[in-house]
Amino acid sequence: MKLRASFNVAVGVDTCGKAKPDKRIFLHAVNKLGIQPKETIFVGDSIERDHNGAKNAGLKALLIDRDRKAPADIEKIQRLEEALAYISNV
Repeated sequence: MKLRASFNVAVGVDTCGKAKPDKRIFLHAVNKLGIQPKETIFVGDSIERDHNGAKNAGLKALLIDRDRKAPADIEKIQRLEEALAYISNV
């Protein structure tokens, strides 16, 4: 299966020259998509690299908190499947 064909944009350190949590990699991704950071929800499972990186770039961040260990002030889900329900309620 060619997973890359399922996505409009693929961004990584090799395409941007920056790695998470550097906000420039998040901004590179939204720029490639032609959208604004405030229009974007980034879903990830690392508070530092994903959640904080996305927030610092002005994106809405949603943490996958499988072990229920994240602080209460972080918006989170337990399973990736919950992201669609979350998005439809935003």
